[in-house]
Amino acid sequence: MLKTIQTWFKRTVPGLILASFLVLALGSWAQAQDKAVSPPAKAEGTIFANPIAKPTPPYRSVKEIKKPQRWDESDQKVEIVYFFWYGCPTCKAIDGIITELTANLPEGIRFKRVPAAFRENSEWSAHATLFWALENMGVEEKLHEAVFKAVQPGEEIGHGPVQLLSPDSQKAFAKANKLDAKEFAQRLTEPLNGNALQKTYSYLDKVEMESVPAFVVNGRYVVSIEGRRPISDFPNQALWLAFEELAKAKAGTAQAETKTQDQAK
Repeated sequence: MLKTIQTWFKRTVPGLILASFLVLALGSWAQAQDKAVSPPAKAEGTIFANPIAKPTPPYRSVKEIKKPQRWDESDQKVEIVYFFWYGCPTCKAIDGIITELTANLPEGIRFKRVPAAFRENSEWSAHATLFWALENMGVEEKLHEAVFKAVQPGEEIGHGPVQLLSPDSQKAFAKANKLDAKEFAQRLTEPLNGNALQKTYSYLDKVEMESVPAFVVNGRYVVSIEGRRPISDFPNQALWLAFEELAKAKAGTAQAETKTQDQAK
């Protein structure tokens, strides 16, 4: 009996020890593989909870502007200018998406909504006038969604003719939203409002924009919606271009600083 136990021990225990080593080795390898394929930790300054998906090339509705033209020259931030029209059904449909995607942009990127307006289109100009009047009063952002609903009152997208085209209807909207009637009337006709309209006319001519919704990224690219693609590709493409512009700007700054340091030595 004792001899039988000794024989079993000699044959079995080394196998168990070897198996234990194999299990430990496989466990370490699996952990290493998990680390290798797991997504990196979310970087500070990411746009929103879910990382944006880079649009699949080619994205044909990106047009490079022949002569780069920024909307705002007040600083060196990368700018994303979103052009829309309150009467545009697609603009109304994606407005929430645009708001979400641009809520937490990195420090070096600035986002701005601008109402598109063309000299030959009185409806677009009327709504742009309303936008600038509300912005100059500091309430456009607060009433942005309300304006969309008032201009396109139907529940379904593109229902019926657009509203809020006359000064009287716009004043009625302001009154319904408890704005100061006298101040609003002044804002509708003040020179600052007219200057913004003229700037928009000129700018859209220079960048050769023909439709909305559209983004102008850092004065260099016009991004328009492209048919037969996921709607998310539209804002994502603009954001990717903005990130690329920001990376170029940072690289240029770092190179300039290095050069300055070398010259100082």
